Amino acid sequence: MVEELIRRPQHLDVPSEPQVFSEREALDVLALEWLMKAELKTHAYLTFAEAVRYAAWCLGKIPEKLGTQIPQNMPGDLIDPFLKGVGVVIKKKAYPEADKLWRNGFYIYKNKEIKYFVSFPPLMRQKDHKFEVRTNFKE
Repeated sequence: MVEELIRRPQHLDVPSEPQVFSEREALDVLALEWLMKAELKTHAYLTFAEAVRYAAWCLGKIPEKLGTQIPQNMPGDLIDPFLKGVGVVIKKKAYPEADKLWRNGFYIYKNKEIKYFVSFPPLMRQKDHKFEVRTNFKE
């Protein structure tokens, strides 16, 4: 189930010319403002695989924290509609610019209000070569 979320295609929606903010872009700005204020905790791991496992674990637990539980045997293509039906939306966003990589990841909304962020893919820190995942999720 969580692996299905991680494999979603990343939509890079980079405009070719300047434009007025669309509703989506305005929501991205609001999400960034929220992210800047959120109490994100950085979790560091020795391997990329460990960091991915932690991000996947968070994504599996967040729906429970928001009041719903995804049935274990639910096919991956039914997860999004199921979550939408209970007001939970998970959006995977990508920012290819080097100074914005920390913003890549999953933005989780409940009833159109952002609640959680899980960075993805894990980034390698230069100082100690550990892989980090940033999130505001707390169990």
